Amino acid sequence: MNVDLLINNEDVSATGGATFERHDPVTHELATRAAAATDKDAIAAADAAHAALPAWSAMGPTARRALLLRAADELQRRTPGFIELATSEIGATGPWIAFNVGLAADILREAAALTTRVGGPPGRRPHAAVARP
Repeated sequence: MNVDLLINNEDVSATGGATFERHDPVTHELATRAAAATDKDAIAAADAAHAALPAWSAMGPTARRALLLRAADELQRRTPGFIELATSEIGATGPWIAFNVGLAADILREAAALTTRVGGPPGRRPHAAVARP
């Protein structure tokens, strides 16, 4: 399997086309060949994230929540693929990988829940700029 970089919502090769390989620790067969990011690639990814910030900032909390929940569901849906890939790349067991994917999806769901929690955690006084007498 070939793995590209994801920059600005596009699959791209590393600048210069450099790659690295991961081999199955049990069979020693090629598991993946991935783009070896350069400094320029990292800067391009950071620039793309920076350019996306105004749209994210303008998005209301309900839309942010929906987007994060969709991301969590998609991550969970792809669990079998993550298990297959991680088993061949690092020799991990399926249950361990499934646990970690589930944990990542749960973190996204928790972040989604926090988008509409303006006042902060229970027991904490809301920021003065938010709370009005």
